[in-house]
Amino acid sequence: MADRAELVEAALEVDREGLALLDQTDRVVFWNGAAESITGYAGAQVLGRQIPGPLQVLTNCLVSELDDKNHPSVRGAVVHAQHRRGHDLPVMARRVVLRDGSANASGRQQYFTVPNRVWLSRMARVGLSRK
Repeated sequence: MADRAELVEAALEVDREGLALLDQTDRVVFWNGAAESITGYAGAQVLGRQIPGPLQVLTNCLVSELDDKNHPSVRGAVVHAQHRRGHDLPVMARRVVLRDGSANASGRQQYFTVPNRVWLSRMARVGLSRK
């Protein structure tokens, strides 16, 4: 029988959103398969390190706290990162502060996904895209 940590990791791995879990020093401690597919960076290239320079913009989106129903207070923003192969990578990014049992910040969840073209054009019209 799988232990809790294995089950949590398996659940995070199948998420379609890119997910990076960062410790208090902003080092990547988890990088799921979707993160690899979206950015071109394999887990082995980022684990134990800070998010690579061309992707640093992912960490510049607003920080979200979870409300009393565990919903993020900020929905995220479209940012333009750079794929490992060099092309522009518009993504919807959001980050959530992780807190321990004493409410101290213990790390961050960094989510990102590639929005569809229709959604991107709507966001550009209302000025929600950031470079």
